[in-house]
Amino acid sequence: MPSQDDVFKEICNLVEAGAAEMGVPLGSDIESMLRDRYFKWIVVVKPEVGKSAMDVWDEEAGKKIQGAFSAIGRAAAQSCKDSGGTAVDAAEGTTAAQEIEGQSDCPFCPPPFEG
Repeated sequence: MPSQDDVFKEICNLVEAGAAEMGVPLGSDIESMLRDRYFKWIVVVKPEVGKSAMDVWDEEAGKKIQGAFSAIGRAAAQSCKDSGGTAVDAAEGTTAAQEIEGQSDCPFCPPPFEG
């Protein structure tokens, strides 16, 4: 099983790859936004699931989670392009995360955005 740090690095890489698919780099504040939003979440065991995202990261459920992070990168990059920006910023990343999480039926998604 990967460590919390390993999963976080993969999250950053997945978001970056998703944005790169759209031809947009990540800004310097994205990693901090992702850390604030997801680092603790990686190891939280949701009572209704009985496992954390880290527990299933290398399983089929984890692959679905990984796909969502790529989608966050794509959505944030599209928002950046739409606004004429040159690099995805934390606000675009947060909005994209909320959008993708809100559309997901994944039982591991964080609760609605808390700040």
